This record gives sequence, C-alpha cells and structure tokens, in this order.
Amino acid sequence: MHAPAVIKSFFYRNDCRTIPYLHEHDCFVIYYVHTGSCCYYNGSELYGLEPGDLLISNGNVRNGTMMTQPCTRTNIQFFASNVHTMLPTSVSVDVMAPFRKRRTCRWKLGSERTAEIESIFSKMLGCRHRTDPVSVNRFHNAFVDLLLLICEISDEPLGQSSELSKVKEAHVQRIISYIGDHYGDELTLDHLAGCVNLNKHYVAKLFKETMGMTVFDYIKKRRVLEAKQLLTSDKDKSVTDIGLDVGFKQLSHFSASFKQITGLSPEQFRKRQIVGTFPDGEVPL
Repeated sequence: MHAPAVIKSFFYRNDCRTIPYLHEHDCFVIYYVHTGSCCYYNGSELYGLEPGDLLISNGNVRNGTMMTQPCTRTNIQFFASNVHTMLPTSVSVDVMAPFRKRRTCRWKLGSERTAEIESIFSKMLGCRHRTDPVSVNRFHNAFVDLLLLICEISDEPLGQSSELSKVKEAHVQRIISYIGDHYGDELTLDHLAGCVNLNKHYVAKLFKETMGMTVFDYIKKRRVLEAKQLLTSDKDKSVTDIGLDVGFKQLSHFSASFKQITGLSPEQFRKRQIVGTFPDGEVPL
C-alpha cells in the first residue's frame, strides 16, 4: 500500500464479513455503503447505513459494523498526522476540518455525489498496487481529492434516516449506553427494559434486528472487551477480581466467555501482553 504513514488500509467494495465486530484503533475512518445495509456503532452512537451513505469517524473510540444481511462497502483508515505530506502546495483548505467537527458524521449522497465518490474510489483502486512514481502520485492525488470532496459535502445537511429508523436507533443507543454504564452490574432483560422504559420483548427483538446479536451476547462481549483493557492496564489485579469487576460472577464463566471470544484464556492474554507478543488488532465483539 502506498503512503503507509498516511493510509493504513483501503478496502474497496468489501463484503466479506457479516458478524458483529467492534474494535479500537488510532485512525480516522471513511466508510461508504454501495449495496445492502448495516449499522455502524461509534462510542455510544449508532447509525443505520444504506446505499449511498457516507460516514466519517474518529477511530479512537470503540467502533465497528453490525450486519444482519450482506453489505458491500468501501472502508478507508488513515492517520491524520501526516496528511499534510500528501497535499500539493496549491491546496490551502484544512482537509481535516470535517473530521474534527464531530466524532462521527453521516451524509446521504445524491446521484451526482455518489458518482463522484465512486469515481475517486476507482482511481485509487487502479493505482494502489503500482509502485512507479506516476501511479504513486495518482493514488495520493485521488485520496486528496476524496478529502476535498468530503470538505464540500460537510457543508451540506447531515443525512437523516426515516422517522421510524431514527426512533429505533435512539432506542438501541439508549440500551447500549445503559449497558456501557452498568456492565459490571447484574443485568436481566426485565431490569434493562425497565431502565430504558421499554417492553422487554420489544428490547430483545429490536436489539437482535439492529445489532445482529442478542442483548445478552452483546453484554458478554462488552464485558470481555472491558476485561481485556483491565488485563492490560492493571497488571496487579487478579484475573478473578477483573472478572467480578466487569460483571462475571463466576471465574469459570469469565474464562469460558473470554476464550470463546478472543481465542485465549484471560491468563494467556495477559501473559502475551506482558511479553509483547499479542498484537494490537481488531477483536471480534
């Protein structure tokens, strides 16, 4: 990949993953949906995405894609610190301004904007594996053109979902936010539904339809992700205490859930972190 100090990854028309997936990284994200639909989770915000939707995001918070059906999308991750090295001297625009306005922004593009962004992606795709100077510069210029297009789009109204979709997104955001604040507590469906003032059967159905997993699967995976952070940051705390802190009442359940999701036991994960052999990467959640 060209310009490794700027572009971390470029996946064009990717449709390979449909499992729920959350991760954290130190990049900015450009996300565009070609076909299908999905939900994009970023921190405590949830966005229902459809064909023609463009989303930009700061990846320094927990984020990822939730799919209940196949979705073809283009995803670019890049580092902001060295973007200026790709800019021609004639560019005087602050191309990172749209990314600083909000943690996440979404626009629903019309036919003209859709054609523009598809054309830019095609240019990037045609040059990304070439190493000759002309192709490298064309790749850089296409990416800069994409950032400039986003600057233009950022002056347009943010994309809005249908009223029904917005209501459902708001409900799921409330549920996710509550779980994020109380994952260490005992959470039952009755208790969760009561705290967000919704019917428990509606909560179970809505969450599964939107997130592609049951609410209890999400709680378990959220707890494991929090445990991963504690295992890394608090090396003096025992595995048992960490399991209790994140909401697992029994060590055996904590260990089994952790291994199911990460492929490692909590002890193995901590050991690999200590010796530096466990890479910082994307963790299924």
